[in-house]
Amino acid sequence: MKKYIYIFCVLIMALAACSNEQEETSQGSSNIDDSLEGLTYNMETESWSPMMAQFLNELDKPRVQGAYELAIQHPDVLDYVPCYCGCHDSNGHEHVRHCFVEDYNENIAELDNMGFGCAICIETAEIAVAKYEEGESLPDIRNYIDDKYSGNGVGPTPTPKPEG
Repeated sequence: MKKYIYIFCVLIMALAACSNEQEETSQGSSNIDDSLEGLTYNMETESWSPMMAQFLNELDKPRVQGAYELAIQHPDVLDYVPCYCGCHDSNGHEHVRHCFVEDYNENIAELDNMGFGCAICIETAEIAVAKYEEGESLPDIRNYIDDKYSGNGVGPTPTPKPEG
């Protein structure tokens, strides 16, 4: 219920800030696509929905936007990385990608608001993708994340283990 109230408030703010043409966010590097609804991202045009762009502007934290971009661009990695923030119990997440991207509908990424303010989600995505880009294997990345967060008292999401 809290999630829906929060999304409703963000929607109201976004509607107040909408315009009829594409514009840049205050971070200056991302377009807004007024044809998108809710918390979405068009992967083809690299454009945020007005609601998502508004929220990113209010946060004014490039790290949050960067984590969403990592999740959008690297589902092949983050689908094998568990999250240790408790999001499986609260939101049914299966892996850390779900903290940012719920699903893909053709070229539209349907986003989740968990990543807006969860430091564990953001850090986990950043570490996993950085290690992947350095050439580490998915099993090694998974083991690293499990070792790093397993002592925090919160169990991991029920993420499938990568082969290898």
